[in-house]
Amino acid sequence: MTESDFALVLADGSSWVIRGLDAEAEATVLELGRVMQLSPAQGGRELCVVSGWNGARGPRGAAKGRLFCRLGPARDRHTEVLRMERIATTLVDQSLAGKGLLLHGALAVRDGFGFILAGPSGVGKTTASRRLPSPWRSFSDDCVLVVRDADDRYWAHPWPTWSRLRDNRPAESWPVGRAVPLKALLFLKQSPFDRAEPVAITPATALIMESAFQLERTVTLTSDGYASRAICRKYLRAAWILAAAVPAFRLRISLAGQFWNEIERAVPTEPRMHCRTGAAEANADGHRCGPRTEQNSETRKQNAELGNAGDADERGKVTNVRRTRIVPEPPRRLLSGSPKPRLVLFQPRHRTFLKLVKGRRVVGSANDVLREWHPKSTVHSSKSKVQSPQSR
Repeated sequence: MTESDFALVLADGSSWVIRGLDAEAEATVLELGRVMQLSPAQGGRELCVVSGWNGARGPRGAAKGRLFCRLGPARDRHTEVLRMERIATTLVDQSLAGKGLLLHGALAVRDGFGFILAGPSGVGKTTASRRLPSPWRSFSDDCVLVVRDADDRYWAHPWPTWSRLRDNRPAESWPVGRAVPLKALLFLKQSPFDRAEPVAITPATALIMESAFQLERTVTLTSDGYASRAICRKYLRAAWILAAAVPAFRLRISLAGQFWNEIERAVPTEPRMHCRTGAAEANADGHRCGPRTEQNSETRKQNAELGNAGDADERGKVTNVRRTRIVPEPPRRLLSGSPKPRLVLFQPRHRTFLKLVKGRRVVGSANDVLREWHPKSTVHSSKSKVQSPQSR
């Protein structure tokens, strides 16, 4: 290990050593270590950074298990930041295998819990994070890396604001290796009033996908579509599992309102929550790092089992499912008779349908575009198979 090598340990258990193999790459790694507040390398899988194509493969045998990142030339500050961003994106792509995602949002922390304020550029993520009063704190204002640990718990890492660095604007720096347990996903929307509205799993998955694609540059369209389809499938699976495990809300914020009160009302927190860092050291509040809350296996199973979306009683009220205006109440004519109907999520090919099932018979299907239910005669459900995202 050399002085120019830096370590990054993520909450999912992965440990990285970032190393430059030439003088130009070493300078970029040094700057990256300063921006991301990385610690000196101790050990882990090597991410070797090279400028150009020479030396990209490394010696045989010794390079086995290494990951290489090739950079373009550094002509000015803009391209230098792009080089740093490419190194960080390489690490993000590796976390996708463990259902990790890089989201376009600000990371706010209260009582040790992380809340992601997600949304497109211009919606007010940075402004909202700066308006948060104590005991709220802002850990990042543009990007958040979400990873999942071995116990299926999600953690949020603050990520640099590359856009400010590229434009030579003042940008804050956060210790990227420090993670907090993720409590909720909040998708911002400008409004004359403040309100937090729950979002069901399916639309939350779409919002997560949109937030991830706003930052991901490897999702490219090809002539045959197979390359992008494979990448999108990985993102969809990761987004769906995240939406099932972490509650999502549509957060309406006004210019002068106290939107944080709506967050606290919708998602209550507990005090003295611990954070996690790669070195398992004490955090700034003096707490020992490591997970505090436990999610039992039954709760994880209920979150993962999306095949049965819920039940509907004789009055048409949907139970055991997070509802929005997209899913209307089934009409009474579909609820008559026995056995008791239930809502089931069908996933044939690349589409999803919410249907009403009695026993093994489909009696109706929900149209989330028209926001209405159709009886069985108007839908093609004979070849549909019930499956959860875990079985795809």
